[in-house]
Amino acid sequence: MLKPEQVRRYFDLPQPVLTAYLNTNPAKPANRKPEPRFLTWLKAEAKTISRTLPLEEQKVFQQQLERVETFLRDRAVRGSGLVIFAGPKAWEVLAIEGEIGDEARWGGPYVAPFLRLMGEHKPHEVVILDRKGARFLRYQMGEVTEVAARPFDVNTSSWRKKDMGKVAAAPVRSRRGAAGVVKKTRGSQRATFDRRMDARYARLCAETAHQATQLAARENLHTVFIAGAGQMLAEVANGFSRDSARHVVKIEKDLGRVSTRELARHLAPAIARWERLHEAEVVESLLGNGRKTVIGMDETLAQLQQGRIRRLVLAGNMDAKLRRCLRCGLADRAADAICRRCGGEREIVAVGEAALELAWKQNTEIEIVSGEAGERLEGAEGIGGWLRQPAEARIAG
Repeated sequence: MLKPEQVRRYFDLPQPVLTAYLNTNPAKPANRKPEPRFLTWLKAEAKTISRTLPLEEQKVFQQQLERVETFLRDRAVRGSGLVIFAGPKAWEVLAIEGEIGDEARWGGPYVAPFLRLMGEHKPHEVVILDRKGARFLRYQMGEVTEVAARPFDVNTSSWRKKDMGKVAAAPVRSRRGAAGVVKKTRGSQRATFDRRMDARYARLCAETAHQATQLAARENLHTVFIAGAGQMLAEVANGFSRDSARHVVKIEKDLGRVSTRELARHLAPAIARWERLHEAEVVESLLGNGRKTVIGMDETLAQLQQGRIRRLVLAGNMDAKLRRCLRCGLADRAADAICRRCGGEREIVAVGEAALELAWKQNTEIEIVSGEAGERLEGAEGIGGWLRQPAEARIAG
């Protein structure tokens, strides 16, 4: 699973580095050949990269390419995707369960695809409820990891001795109207026991909501999905504060007996439906929010480079290009090959790549939208964001 601290470490890898994102999905027949498709692709792409490098760099590049090829041939590749950073002073490998595209770069660590994946696949918290307790899980890109568990300790032995052991005696009149046979009744004790049981579960549900809130904050999890049934689901959902409740989604499904390994298959459809609705709401709010937002490529990039955007929204399939200075990082759509600010050389990059890296450096939240939401945002050049308050902008800058 992708975590910010991982991405931060990749940004700091010593250069130069060969970065390779490989689609290793075993469901593709071409990836099951003696020489899998992703390895064939990498070799062909490496030839293209090598032709663009100065002679003094080509030897180092070929050494790292051979290192990666040897690794791919000698080891069984698992998962749908694989990311490798290989350099004279760096070696990092990460398997990814989600689908990724094939990409390769030489030079600085190429981290933009990670940022895109994190924007597309937010990490969520899932709380699985049943009468025995709660399981707290992290869900991202179809992977589920159990983080914590909370058994519901409902020891009723002391209650039973106190409440159910006593017997209330009520006189029962005989036919002659005189006091006679005494009948044993437990009705009032049963009601007391039930009330205590309800109160205990209500407290446990409130504590579960509190623990879920703390975990989401500590792990920087986007939304809390609570899966359960009946009154318990409602009580846990009601246990969140007003601010936290905006990020809570109920899944009315009893998954208490489903193993952690099998949970992803049950959770994925419900979470995917919510994500599509959420993306539509994000774009609708962005396009109709007036002075608090900025939309369009030029204005959004300008505000982003000044640290004034707190939340960036990108259409997932935008493919526009711009130029970025290799020295100072200034990025815009001007065609000049030389930077007007510092005189440095400017490279051609994708808007998404430049915007994502700027957002990361400015501690800006990233949101990637696709489907109908992405198509609607394309009408505003596929990019926009919410502006920071003045104090936030100063901190980010």
